[in-house]
Amino acid sequence: MVAYNGNVAGRAELIRLLFIVSETLFTDSRIEPAQWPALKANTTWGSLPYLEVDGKTLGQSNAIIFYVSNQLGLGGEGEWNRAIVQSIVFATNDIKDGLSQLCVETPYSRYILAFYFVKLK
Repeated sequence: MVAYNGNVAGRAELIRLLFIVSETLFTDSRIEPAQWPALKANTTWGSLPYLEVDGKTLGQSNAIIFYVSNQLGLGGEGEWNRAIVQSIVFATNDIKDGLSQLCVETPYSRYILAFYFVKLK
């Protein structure tokens, strides 16, 4: 499996961590900003990250996370446990969105962060 992503920490970090925690070999292909314009048109959604498996590509970080976690046996057994894993992924997205909004602090970003920090105690 080849994980293509920007050469920065971001939405691909959880994908990398799944491979690392499961001790699964993968190619971590980090794309530099200068390379991106030439590659963008060939991606599924015109965005990073994307995953390549057996010549097929999968875009969107959550879809990649769910695919990889299930392939590596980390997605939970049964529908209920898979739903719990998905809820954790979606909660981390909310937290990341709240953190990114701190650059432009708003009442909403403060609310999101406070809400999830209380839940994560």
